[in-house]
Amino acid sequence: MSDADLLNPQSWTKRSEPILLGGGGEDADSLYGCSNISVTPTADGDGHWLFYESMKTDADGVVHRDIRIRPLHWATDGMPDFCQTR
Repeated sequence: MSDADLLNPQSWTKRSEPILLGGGGEDADSLYGCSNISVTPTADGDGHWLFYESMKTDADGVVHRDIRIRPLHWATDGMPDFCQTR
């Protein structure tokens, strides 16, 4: 991560596509309806955790929400790597 001033609009770059997409599907780990994302440093300061809310709609149309946490990795270009297989 950079030491850029995140409150300065000049520090941001608009991408042509989203960096995080809902996946849906039957897999319990699939990401769907992701919202309320929080990135938090690990206790030792050596990494980051990604906290996020996910939701699924069951066959009866009932929406189920849960809070998930997983390690967050960073790509070599400084972008977050949301790879679900790590």
